[in-house]
Amino acid sequence: MRYLGNVVNIKNLYNYHKLRIIIISLSLLSFLLAVIGGGLYYFKVKSSLLKEAHQQCITTINNVNKDISLFLVQYKLASKVLSKLEEIKNCIKKPSQNNLSKANIILDIFASSFKIDVCYLMDKRGITIASSNRNTSQSFVGKDFSFRPYFKKAIKGSPCTYPALGTTSKKRGIYFSYPVYIDSKKEPYGVVV
Repeated sequence: MRYLGNVVNIKNLYNYHKLRIIIISLSLLSFLLAVIGGGLYYFKVKSSLLKEAHQQCITTINNVNKDISLFLVQYKLASKVLSKLEEIKNCIKKPSQNNLSKANIILDIFASSFKIDVCYLMDKRGITIASSNRNTSQSFVGKDFSFRPYFKKAIKGSPCTYPALGTTSKKRGIYFSYPVYIDSKKEPYGVVV
């Protein structure tokens, strides 16, 4: 009987170690599956978030592109409208203090309405004859801008958009110029900027 008890104890001990190995194996297997599953989940979420961030960047870039395009079109149109106004044409066609005052008022209205630094009118030679900044220390009136590409293109009849550093203001800006025609003549008599 003693022998039988020892066999039962050995059998129980054997089963205990076997059960222990199974539990440890299952625990390790569960841990490995959790690590692998967590890793896969992490990389899937990371990939998804990166794709979403990339898509948001593309959307933002497209919106900024549309805003810039709208900005450019708006100011091109404003310079075109400004060039067609009678007060602007009369200032070049019949220079007088009265016509100059009317042109300056129009330039002031455009500058304040479009929230821009300056609007100005140049004659055929590229000399500024009227300007919304005429009463400032950096007045453009009397200045020769005939060397500027935006003047050269516009006086030849082509509207121009020209980014540059201002020679008088020393500020970076975008210049929108448009030729001023009088009585549907073939060549421009001045340029608005």
